[in-house]
Amino acid sequence: MSTFRGGESLGNGRRQRFPTGIVIPVGAMVLMGLGIVIGLLLSRGSSSDPTPSDSDARMAETVPPITSLFTPPTDLQGLVQTITASTAVLRCGAEDEGTAVVLDLSSLTGVNGSTVVTNEHVIRQCRDSEVVRVNHQGNRLKGTVVSWDRKRDLAVLDVPEMTARPLPISTSAEPGQWVMASGTPMGYRNSVSVGVVSAVVPKEHTVSTDAAIGPGSSGGPLVNSAGDVIGINTAVWEDASAITLATQIEALCLQTIACVKD
Repeated sequence: MSTFRGGESLGNGRRQRFPTGIVIPVGAMVLMGLGIVIGLLLSRGSSSDPTPSDSDARMAETVPPITSLFTPPTDLQGLVQTITASTAVLRCGAEDEGTAVVLDLSSLTGVNGSTVVTNEHVIRQCRDSEVVRVNHQGNRLKGTVVSWDRKRDLAVLDVPEMTARPLPISTSAEPGQWVMASGTPMGYRNSVSVGVVSAVVPKEHTVSTDAAIGPGSSGGPLVNSAGDVIGINTAVWEDASAITLATQIEALCLQTIACVKD
């Protein structure tokens, strides 16, 4: 009689072996089934919220939160209209033009009202009581110089008939924040340009930006995406390309206006 290689037998005393080709696949199938069950159990366990690792926590701490000041405003056209409505064209002596902006400085002075601010070099020829010619939205007005700070290149004007709504201010600026510069470069009135804050130098009360300005933009506002004026456009850095310098608003407190001390 023929015999089979492999396992156990029948009950008649004769041993009948099952072929090994059958036994091995059955064992493999059992192991495969166990693997599937274990895999399902592991997948269910991993579906719950994982506990963040220490490295994940450290990474989250190093990433700064993104705020609206780092992005353009949602209503850019509305911001442009608001800013340009509160700026004016200045002429002092010669026909060279500059820009002035109407600000709400109550957070610095503790006094409500409007203050017309520009650069000192724009009104230098008119400091000795000479009339400053002001053009606000086509209305020709007259102003006089109230105070100035040549070192920080700031000046305050008195324009009695100015009716523009004052713009809010901010004494905070950080590199990377979106900004818009407004002024009258080369005689182009109500001009704006956009960029970001490149650097802030507190000791010099200066903000640098890549928002372009030109002759006639001096004295205009540098505004963030919230509509707050963070600086007064002052100059272009001659030794570098496309770097605009603006004087921070709080520098007004050093000499030009009387501010409330904290």
